[in-house]
Amino acid sequence: STTPGNNDAGAFGDLGNPCGPGDATVAAEDAGRGTDKLYIAVANDRSSIRTGLNQEMWDSTKAFVDWCNDQGGVSGLPLEAIDVDGKLFELEAAMATTCADAFALVGGGWAQDNLAFSGKPDADFDLCDMIAIAGFGVSPEFSGHERVVMPLPNRADLRPVSHFEAFAEAFPEEAKNFGILYGGLPMMEDNMKQNKAALEKIGWDNIATIVYDPINPDWSVIAQQVKSAGLRSIAWVGEPQFLSAFSLAMKDQGWEGRIIGETNIYDERFLEVNGPEAVEGVVVRGVFPPFEEAADWPLTARFLEIVDTYSPDWPRASLAVQSFSAALMFVTAANECAEQGPITRDCVLKTAGSYSEWTAGGLHPSGNPAKNEASPCNMLLEVRGGKFVRLAPEIDGAKDDQLGLTCGDLVAIG
Repeated sequence: STTPGNNDAGAFGDLGNPCGPGDATVAAEDAGRGTDKLYIAVANDRSSIRTGLNQEMWDSTKAFVDWCNDQGGVSGLPLEAIDVDGKLFELEAAMATTCADAFALVGGGWAQDNLAFSGKPDADFDLCDMIAIAGFGVSPEFSGHERVVMPLPNRADLRPVSHFEAFAEAFPEEAKNFGILYGGLPMMEDNMKQNKAALEKIGWDNIATIVYDPINPDWSVIAQQVKSAGLRSIAWVGEPQFLSAFSLAMKDQGWEGRIIGETNIYDERFLEVNGPEAVEGVVVRGVFPPFEEAADWPLTARFLEIVDTYSPDWPRASLAVQSFSAALMFVTAANECAEQGPITRDCVLKTAGSYSEWTAGGLHPSGNPAKNEASPCNMLLEVRGGKFVRLAPEIDGAKDDQLGLTCGDLVAIG
């Protein structure tokens, strides 16, 4: 049988043992580099002008691959991770490697994933019939694609808002003068518009928007704009290193407002790049139990143990969890497919795309991958004394719906 057994070294929450021995085979026409292994391409941009961008996605997926292989592989088939670094703007080359060598894209993400559709037969996600079990998706073209499944979907027209509601509850005065600061790239502008529309739907009005240069911003000028607009709270759209610099500029100008960042700001590099004082008080959205609370969440501790063992220098950042979850989803689907014959892309896609609940064994709350719907569950962290500390909800309090998170509504926009 190819059904995973149950030995502790290979166990992961309620998934039992996702990896182990067996006699699985892979369909030659989908196999990429060869039928001897399942070759998976891991999207990232880590050698771009933003050094280390999505490094954690490669490290986490690679750790999963090595751990899985140590248990016997996917029903006996070894995994191999192929590094497809898109370097932010070189996705055609990354896609060419993926089309030639990979069975699937698994666990990663490209900041400009709309560029995966080059129109060239050997370097286009569509034209080479690729599939993705993606750590994240950015553009509507990619994240809404019928051959893409995400364990934690991020749909453009359906937005979670409970983290903003919790922010307004924690900082009622500041939230009255609220703006969104975003980088001047189409992806970030789209994100700003989606958040603005969702917040307007729940009654927030007079939301200011300010754009910064995504390549070479002048933070002192941006800080002046924020102050001139009378804003006392800012939702940030952009990367951790830039937010640190912006937060420092606001402090230098004596601003005492509050900043809320997305899940991508949950990243140890955010605390280090300009020192912890620069980002003291910044609030960050969380979508799973934080690493700092691993003592309370056994599966979070298990995840950290595996990634620490196999990728000891990984940057501790939220996207690592999404990558690991995507790799688990891929393997779970591939195991089911192996019971029916040689593993095919279409079977893996159909199987993973049928999961209406997915928690990676209990590692994070469930969205609905089958409907491409995000989880509505969120929490808030705050930077205090150089650490990420829980702000809301209180564990086991009235607003702890599951895993220490508050689960609100998804707001339809568009």
